[in-house]
Order: sequence, then structure tokens, then C-alpha cells
Amino acid sequence: MSDKREQFDKLIDYIKGRLTPKEHSSMKTQIENDPILQKMISVIKDMNNEVDQIEWQKLKKPSHNLFDRLLKDIKKRKSAGNDTWGINIFDSGLLPLPEGVRPADVDTRRLKFLVGDGQLELSIYPISPKSFELIGQISGLKQDESISIELKGGKSLIKSETNQFNLFRVSRAPAGKYNLNLLEGRKIIGKIDLEL
Repeated sequence: MSDKREQFDKLIDYIKGRLTPKEHSSMKTQIENDPILQKMISVIKDMNNEVDQIEWQKLKKPSHNLFDRLLKDIKKRKSAGNDTWGINIFDSGLLPLPEGVRPADVDTRRLKFLVGDGQLELSIYPISPKSFELIGQISGLKQDESISIELKGGKSLIKSETNQFNLFRVSRAPAGKYNLNLLEGRKIIGKIDLEL
């Protein structure tokens, strides 16, 4: 794993322009020839845009945690043999808060997942210490029917329909571990693991 983390650090240096011309050229060639690296560079750029005001030393450990999760999700997708498995590309819960942010905002969380050719964005808000509201939007998926979601956990099954903008809302879900399925009709077109 440390070799992969070193490669992740090198990708950060590539984006930030910290490599020598020779290293930059070598990394550029690697990225052009590796679809996984292309996705990773896209994820890192997105993450970099989200948290540009926080210095890298504070971000290094959280970034490695997100990178480890990204690799785990990529392996799950490969073992599933299809692209329905969602790959977590951003989790605000892993990042340190910028200076001056009120502590009350700590419990809110934003997540982004690659699902097939599309993206799922979730915002999670605490309602009480043991329940949460979820607001999500699905974008970039080609579909013939409207999309619905199922949130399965333990004995719970919560369903929600998307509107014409592929937005959905779950007004109250108990804390716990869930499988979130995106469905077009009865066909599962995306799935993620989610802990509230």
C-alpha cells in the first residue's frame, strides 16, 4: 500500500507542478496510458478544488484514507464485474475543517460517488443523535425511466423517488450501515455502501 500512497503523493505533486520536467513527463506518460490513473487524477483535481485553502500537511492523512477507500471501491467494482458499484471519490467527513468554521457544521457531510458513467452526490444532515436526513442528486446517467433509491440496512428499507432533476430526499434514516441502491424500474444501476 505504501507504494500506492507514494504514487498518490506523486500525482498530487504532478497537479501542483512540483515535479522536475523529467518526472512531469514520465508521470504524464503514465497517466495517458492508464485509465485508472486518469480517473484518479480527475478525483484528485476535484478534491484539490474542494479544499484548496487547507494546507497539504493537514490533508495528507485524510487524502490517504480517501485514496485507500477509492482503491477498495475499485477492487469491489472489478470483482463485481460491472460498473454498478459506486466508487467514493469525495467525503467531507474525512477532511479537517478550515480555520474559522463553526463546530456546529462538523456533523454535516458531503459525499460523491462515481456510479457507472454518472455521479451520485449526497448531503447528510443530522436530525437527532440517532437519525439523519439525506438529500441526493444523480447526474450523468443515461436512462429511459425515472430513478428511485432503496436504502437497506438491518431490517430497515427506505425508498425514495427522484424528481425530474434526479434529486431525491430521505427525510429520516436511523444511524447505521446501509446499502444504497439506485434503480431504473426494477434494474439496479448503481449501489454503494453507506454509514450514517
